[in-house]
Amino acid sequence: MRTSIAIFLANDGDYQEALWDTGLRAAERHGLPVCGFWADNSARKQLRQIEACLNEPDDRRPTVMIVSPVREITLISAAHAAANLGVGWVQLQRWSDYVSDLRRKFPGLPIFVVTADHEAIGRIQGRQFKVLLPNGGKLVYVRGPLGTSSAMGRFAGVQEVLKDSRIELFSINSDWTVDGGRRAIQEWMRSVPTRELHRFVVGAQNDAMAMGARAGLEEIAATRAGFSVDAIPFCGCDGSPRYGQRLVTEGRLTSTVIMPAGAGIAIDHVAAMLGGAPPPPPQIVLAPSSFPDLRVLEGLVA
Repeated sequence: MRTSIAIFLANDGDYQEALWDTGLRAAERHGLPVCGFWADNSARKQLRQIEACLNEPDDRRPTVMIVSPVREITLISAAHAAANLGVGWVQLQRWSDYVSDLRRKFPGLPIFVVTADHEAIGRIQGRQFKVLLPNGGKLVYVRGPLGTSSAMGRFAGVQEVLKDSRIELFSINSDWTVDGGRRAIQEWMRSVPTRELHRFVVGAQNDAMAMGARAGLEEIAATRAGFSVDAIPFCGCDGSPRYGQRLVTEGRLTSTVIMPAGAGIAIDHVAAMLGGAPPPPPQIVLAPSSFPDLRVLEGLVA
């Protein structure tokens, strides 16, 4: 049976599209057929898509699944079902303990994780916030869904850097989307009198939520006298060239964190293993970087 790859993406946002693009290029480079599925940010839909592929006849079932989870906890049974059928399981951006268990039980299958260092992402964001608030102030930090390993790691990194600073952190939760970021910031603003917002930064765990927060505050500014978004820095994460980096260049975002898209790297390792190479490590960790560089950001603020 010819090797084929199915890539399951959380949504059609820019970073997920970057995952698809890098995965597609790598698959073409190795001569591997690939198909893609988008879950519209629905964990239930993503699970149904994976189960439908596993239920295909042997000659049509993918031999490796590469998954960017909506919620990793919902995929435990699917990952085990895939391995029991001889289907490799590669997870993007989220570590799950069951990966180690699957590797022990199925040492011949490609089973591993490719992820950015999420705590490092948080630490970079924390340093950005300290540059933007050198004398302290308020930071509204828009987190991804509770319980996701990426959101927890990034928040831990931010807290580590800010623990001894004079920055007052307000954490609010969202769902990785523009609309979620807009709703979250507007709900928070309803409880905060404008007069208390002296030095104010909005940070978010991805660029979509940062832009949603900006849109939400722009709607408030249109109806609240004396309130403007012009002096508010907005900081995101993902930093793809077509979205996050472009928004920083245009001045819509103040900063972002570039998070490498690991689908192509995942397929490179799958192809190597299928060619006889030993399995990669359980977790391949990619280093993020600040955009702009922190020294450039300091110069812009000075």
